[in-house]
Amino acid sequence: MSQFHIEKVTAKEDFNKAIEIRRKVFIEEQNVPIHEEIDIYEEAAVHYLVFVGDTPVATLRFRLWKGYLKIERAATLKEHRGKGIMTKLLVYVQEEGLKLYPDYLLFIHAQYDVLKFYEKLGWVAVGPVFDESKIKHQVMIFLPDSKEKIKNLKCLQDPEVPSYVARVLWTTLKE
Repeated sequence: MSQFHIEKVTAKEDFNKAIEIRRKVFIEEQNVPIHEEIDIYEEAAVHYLVFVGDTPVATLRFRLWKGYLKIERAATLKEHRGKGIMTKLLVYVQEEGLKLYPDYLLFIHAQYDVLKFYEKLGWVAVGPVFDESKIKHQVMIFLPDSKEKIKNLKCLQDPEVPSYVARVLWTTLKE
């Protein structure tokens, strides 16, 4: 496989490339309605692209939501799947996000069919399975690497933290 590199999206042209990948994956392949895929959070989110040579092949975004760093819209073009590209991108974004926002819990609505992918990277499924855009999803969290970091999470200060998230965090603290 050709070498690939990750770039944070800073230009409108690259933002459009990220949207095009998402259009192909979510709208064309998975039949997600465009009004659900492209949302009001586009400008507030931090977007990333993976390039193989000069060709954009994968994307994801993250945004702050309450006490969470929410990873969203992870998509790889079909012909580039299974090559470790999304693994590298996700790990990179996890590391970058936690450097910038160490007191935020990494959080994702993972498509149910790819839960194992996230689990291999240390993510933990919590809460019930639910439909989003007619696709089964489950909330997953990435636990901080120390009890001290868990104690400092902003989401634990939120009275609206979902009980299934709080339960996992408090149980981890007691271990």
